[in-house]
Amino acid sequence: RSKERFPTKSLHSCNLNHTTKWMEQAMALNIKLSERRKVPDDPVEGRPWIGFDPNESEEILFEMNRGVWRLSQVRAAREPFATFSFAGTIRFAARIDRLEPFDTPDPGHQRKSWIVGRVLPHTDPAWRPLRAIAVDTHRNPVTYLPDPPGVR
Repeated sequence: RSKERFPTKSLHSCNLNHTTKWMEQAMALNIKLSERRKVPDDPVEGRPWIGFDPNESEEILFEMNRGVWRLSQVRAAREPFATFSFAGTIRFAARIDRLEPFDTPDPGHQRKSWIVGRVLPHTDPAWRPLRAIAVDTHRNPVTYLPDPPGVR
């Protein structure tokens, strides 16, 4: 019997074989949004704000928040969906068509990417299981979450 009372899938608490299997599982890309705010020095032209605003449509929220993000190119490229959460709750999801690189003006920064895709309508079969995923509220704005059964 394991001495670990509450087993987790933390990379720090798993043996190498278990960790490798966990990392190979299908995952969903989640973007954590803050409250809506202006972006005075935003390198993206035409984007006056970012974040979550309950008064905006999901399509507008996606357009304002689809980039630019530091993404693991290997992991993110495997993802068919991106979820966007606010205050620990997934608010909407998008089907990822592709990731486009965004060249930052500072060459010392890690490469960033745009998410190119379309918002999932609430009638899409993938929406219901995606919205049920529990998301953390840690500081890192990009996380990779296990897919619920039947999403892919």
